[in-house]
Amino acid sequence: MAQPKTNVRFAGPAVILAAILAGCGSSAQTTTVNPAPVVRARAAARLQHIQDRYLKGPRRLAVKCDGAKCTVTLFVRPQAFVTQPGEPMTVPIDSETWEDGELVDGNIAGFLRSDDHFDCSGGESTNC
Repeated sequence: MAQPKTNVRFAGPAVILAAILAGCGSSAQTTTVNPAPVVRARAAARLQHIQDRYLKGPRRLAVKCDGAKCTVTLFVRPQAFVTQPGEPMTVPIDSETWEDGELVDGNIAGFLRSDDHFDCSGGESTNC
């Protein structure tokens, strides 16, 4: 019985050598891990129970990382900006800087607490 033909191609010597050399090196090599999921989870946990009566729309956290340093930006879709149902219009509210999974600078939670008390997002208060 004849064997069916397949589209399997064998790797040439250069490809095999490159694969072997990629695994070589000292044990001190570090692997790059994307910190964004960890930072997003920690930032979301900090904001989970904070209410803001002036920013009632859905919240979205955007995380952008450059190495171990990440910027977390809170976007909100305030009801005042909704022009048509289903329109994905959001506005940035505040941002934080995280490094190595820890908050370094900024305080989105503090802004939301102040906004809930003084209406900072409405632009009417000077206490923010």
